[in-house]
This record gives sequence, structure tokens and C-alpha cells, in this order.
Amino acid sequence: MVRPAPDFRHKLASVGLGVDDVAQQATISRAAIFAWLNPGTQPRRTGIRLKNAWAVARVYAAAADIDKAVAFTALFIDEPVDQIVA
Repeated sequence: MVRPAPDFRHKLASVGLGVDDVAQQATISRAAIFAWLNPGTQPRRTGIRLKNAWAVARVYAAAADIDKAVAFTALFIDEPVDQIVA
């Protein structure tokens, strides 16, 4: 399951991006990003779709002038589901 890093918003802000900016540039709804950041408000917790996480990572990578893979690991935590349930 992919989830945002605890300092997700701070990392975005450090390169001049807000959640609205990322949602627009990555063509992801603001509601989806809000759900990632506030999982307790969602009835189903399925994590973040990989394609959406990569879309956000590409936006962040372009703003931070870093590699997409580095951006992905900076913004997201990828944990096997069994580690989360345990």
C-alpha cells in the first residue's frame, strides 16, 4: 500500500507547490489528495493508486529538479499490506 510521507505537504511547499497546484498539474482531484492526507475520514482505506502517486512524483520532480524515482521515495511510503495489518 502506498501512502504519503508524514511531511508530504512540507516537501511540496519547500518547492513552491501546494495541494491545489499538484492536483491540477497531475490531473488528480483535490478530494483524492485530501483523502490520502486524511485517511481517517474515508470509509475504505485502499491507499493511493500507483499511477496517481507517480503523477504527483513527476510534478514534484519537475519543481525540485530531481529524478522521478527520488521524488517518489521522498513523497511516498510503499509498504506491503501485511505490514500495515500486523
